[in-house]
Amino acid sequence: MRRSGIQLFLFHRCFELDDEENYVKISDRYGQRIDNIHKKTLYINDPQKCNAGLAGGLSGIGWMLDYMIRYPMIDADLFEVMGSADPKVFRRMIYDVQEDRYDLLQGAVGIALYCVNRNERFSREYLNRFVAELYKRMTLGKLNDIQDYSIPSGLSGLYLLVRKIRLKYPDMDYIAELADNLENQLKCQAISLENTLNTLPGWSQSEVGVLWSLLHIPETRDRALEQWVQYGKLHHEHDHEYLEAGLYGGCFSLGHLFNRIYRLSGCSEFRELSSDFLCRGLSHANYTDKKTGYRLWYTGINGVYGVHYGLLGGLAGIGLALLAAVSEKESAWDESLLLS
Repeated sequence: MRRSGIQLFLFHRCFELDDEENYVKISDRYGQRIDNIHKKTLYINDPQKCNAGLAGGLSGIGWMLDYMIRYPMIDADLFEVMGSADPKVFRRMIYDVQEDRYDLLQGAVGIALYCVNRNERFSREYLNRFVAELYKRMTLGKLNDIQDYSIPSGLSGLYLLVRKIRLKYPDMDYIAELADNLENQLKCQAISLENTLNTLPGWSQSEVGVLWSLLHIPETRDRALEQWVQYGKLHHEHDHEYLEAGLYGGCFSLGHLFNRIYRLSGCSEFRELSSDFLCRGLSHANYTDKKTGYRLWYTGINGVYGVHYGLLGGLAGIGLALLAAVSEKESAWDESLLLS
């Protein structure tokens, strides 16, 4: 989501600062990109071979465009751009479930996130099929085999997506049984809050996925809030000078998570934790841009350490987290991370 992430940040910056001049420039540039995207979708034939993932694929493009129309940031016709590609993308979602590929970034969960926001009868039918296929996997015990509990690639991401579908379509067949099954699995997880040099704390970690999920289950909400305080204090008191990884992990990731929890709970302790982590992240700027002279961040993502510009592991995500921290409006762009 490199290009999409950059555009998402630039649009939000223009709205936050009421920057009409740059908004016009960015809108024109994005309009040209929409035209190019539409041309490419016309040549997609095989749903199993197309890149349908949320990160860098067609569902990510569709989610981004849909988000900008809903915000609203742009005036565009989503069906006109994505209509020819949607049948292939949604079929790929079903294939991925049948192959137990539930990944948010490159699997069925990410595609379903795009699908659930569509309100056409066509997309609703595919969402019904998605839930029915998941229910089949549940009855076969396949969901019990998942040992990864993170949001980006594990059970927590699947639960948060199913919860979102249930909130929108509470009477959908199998959705209640499916959501309850996933909730029960997550409620049984024991959280080990340990500080370690071997993992980068933040959104990508399994303990964060479980804690974030438990925060949205009424009977475990209070316990989750207590554990979030412990998790925050643990990493605040033991600063190992983590390499930043944008929203994926590190101080900016923690800062945004605690800002989210503050807005959910109203507890000032989480606002203070958010501020402390964001300030620490700002102090980790370790690169000077030669053209502008600004201090920036090298981030580590996908095994590559350097200047990244995208949403998940780069400067766009850092910028959006900082904007969310100072904005009076609650952010919605982090739906792409299943945080809203």
